[in-house]
Amino acid sequence: MAETFGWQPDTFSFSPEFQKQIVTAMIQEPKIFEKLGLLTDPAFFEIRDLSIIFKGLQSFYEEYRGMPTKEALGDFLQKTYTNESLFENINELYEKRNIASSTLQYIEENVRNFISCQAIKKAVYESLDDLGDIAKHQNVKDRIEKALTIGASLDDLGMDVYDDDEILDRWIKRKEQSDVKRIDSGWTWFNEVFGGYGEGELFTFMGPAHSGKSMYLVNVGANCLLQKLNVLHITLEMSEEITAQRYDMRLLGLNKTDLKTTKANSKLKELLEQRLGRLILKRYPSGVATAADISTFIRRIETTKGFKPDILIIDYADIMRSTQKYNDRRFELDSIYQQIRNIGIEFKIPVITATQLNRSSLSKLESGGILTEEYIAESYGIARIVDCGVTINATPAENANNTSVLYVFKNRSGETGEQHRMYVDFTKALVREWTADSTTIKKAISKKKTV
Repeated sequence: MAETFGWQPDTFSFSPEFQKQIVTAMIQEPKIFEKLGLLTDPAFFEIRDLSIIFKGLQSFYEEYRGMPTKEALGDFLQKTYTNESLFENINELYEKRNIASSTLQYIEENVRNFISCQAIKKAVYESLDDLGDIAKHQNVKDRIEKALTIGASLDDLGMDVYDDDEILDRWIKRKEQSDVKRIDSGWTWFNEVFGGYGEGELFTFMGPAHSGKSMYLVNVGANCLLQKLNVLHITLEMSEEITAQRYDMRLLGLNKTDLKTTKANSKLKELLEQRLGRLILKRYPSGVATAADISTFIRRIETTKGFKPDILIIDYADIMRSTQKYNDRRFELDSIYQQIRNIGIEFKIPVITATQLNRSSLSKLESGGILTEEYIAESYGIARIVDCGVTINATPAENANNTSVLYVFKNRSGETGEQHRMYVDFTKALVREWTADSTTIKKAISKKKTV
């Protein structure tokens, strides 16, 4: 009987034997190599011969699109290397072993852990010489952040649609689709169009300056709190105090002046009796925060406060910093949006943010038009990355009349092009659905034209 390939108890020690097991697993199971092999840096293997062998496996696979036999790999490496120990190790790795199919997922998880940890270790080693030079500390931070994002990228490898395992997985997901967690937005039409907020989805409100983007984000959070959901609100522009004040205004139905009265204290006590969800506000300076910073913060508050967010709000992503450097701001913004989308996927929560539209959008509004994604200030690529999105359409006159129109420009699971009028009260930080009759709404909307 063939020897069974067993995952040893020292899995997380990354011993030489453990590292050999990783390579053996990838040789014996091409599926594991296809998912993780090309993402694994050969330098992660601390045994020189093992690192050379793994690099040879990668080179062979890239050239011939398949895993080599023992003899083929030996011939492939013999062109460059002659040391006997290398070929003895090849023989050892290719010993006939079987991996129980039930352990494949377990092995994959541990391989991912190995890759993530080794990436961090490598980043630390490469940064040692820079630690003594303050001018190079940014390089250290960038290396560590890049290493921290590797784990999330390991899972985003696409779908082998008609693979047996994928077919079964899709069937199970479809069967359990009704159980997928979605969050009620608090707006009826929004739920009908988008199905609320789905886990792992990225949603954005797009609007020109002073259109109420932050107000909409506060209302997203407030509607979730009223459902006893936990909200993490990242602010990159306003202080935590001002953002908290807006939440108070929205939830208590009071203006800024009334917040200072005894009436506010009484209403706050009534509100707390409803047992709201928890709200954590976290401010980062503009242009400093990265997706890696936010991911690290989520893990920290989960560990220290026992706080697990049901939804993440970022006000707003455009003024974040990418973990990768680009000469073109457009590419940097695309990277930022992809990275915050990965946060939602990693923690299985919706991510809600806002995007600035360019100055020409104001002229379009004044002429009675509807803003579309083409008015995004710096990167049209954002529209491709987000799952759902609306533009905020309101002239100064409409803002004065407490009204704006939301235009659906992106909807991965449904129709686009719908327009919905909203009631916006800036004095109380309130956004709700327009309550006029349908005739009035249609007349109001008919004045708006898409490009």
